[in-house]
Amino acid sequence: MTDSSNYIPEDSNILTLKITQVDEGSGGYWRYAQDHKNYYYFSEKEVNTYYQIALNHHCENFNKLDVQTWCEVKKFQRK
Repeated sequence: MTDSSNYIPEDSNILTLKITQVDEGSGGYWRYAQDHKNYYYFSEKEVNTYYQIALNHHCENFNKLDVQTWCEVKKFQRK
């Protein structure tokens, strides 16, 4: 279901992660997802990196499918 370059965030799991946008390239990797606590963005520019923001954030003009609108964001990089 996933590989070393596209994986389930540590704070989520395969049962609760809902993919909201898939990469349009040939890999079909998820770009945006959410679960019962957070939104996630899997970076297309940074290797093994994803961003996370709580569902109950306080961002103005927030768009869950545009990481540029995210505030209070946490960055995770898998080694």
